[in-house]
Amino acid sequence: MKALVSLFILILSASLLHAQENPPDSGSRADRSKIISQEELDKEFPLWARDLRRAEIVAFGSLPFTLFLSRIGVDAWRWGSNGWDSRYAAWPFKGTDAIEMSSKEARVSIAIACGASVLIAVADHMIVRNRRGKQVEREMQRPRSRLEIEAALDDSPVPNDDIAPESESDETASESFGPAAAVEVPLEAGSNG
Repeated sequence: MKALVSLFILILSASLLHAQENPPDSGSRADRSKIISQEELDKEFPLWARDLRRAEIVAFGSLPFTLFLSRIGVDAWRWGSNGWDSRYAAWPFKGTDAIEMSSKEARVSIAIACGASVLIAVADHMIVRNRRGKQVEREMQRPRSRLEIEAALDDSPVPNDDIAPESESDETASESFGPAAAVEVPLEAGSNG
């Protein structure tokens, strides 16, 4: 187990050193082409898939920390349940004559770590959903300008069947330019035009 932890630390250290020596060039053309807009991201991946991916990252990212803490917790529980015998001492206080965890206790510590990681991911998901809901509420309550309302109305599809042309010239204009071309707008008395 100690060899596995040492190997993990060695690999992590090497990757961090490599990342410091070779920082990505943020100004290159390839990096700028990799930047994806929010609209493209929404089209490519639905919200539930992005939420699931975030939960997976949070769960696996927190697993080393929860495993470390659960092993210390199980060690402390063993130490207390065995009358504070120094052979069962928790990690920082272990001596040379320490009694290692049984396989059952090791499985318990791994199960606790996995459960805690999942709980952290669920808590993160709830926090993100709460923030997203508050942001939507703020957007709904925000007063909109006239230009934003007109832009939203222009994007909405207008069916052609609702407007019937009155004359033949209006009908050709309606067919060539859409329903907005057939609408006459009266000029005000004082305007130039």
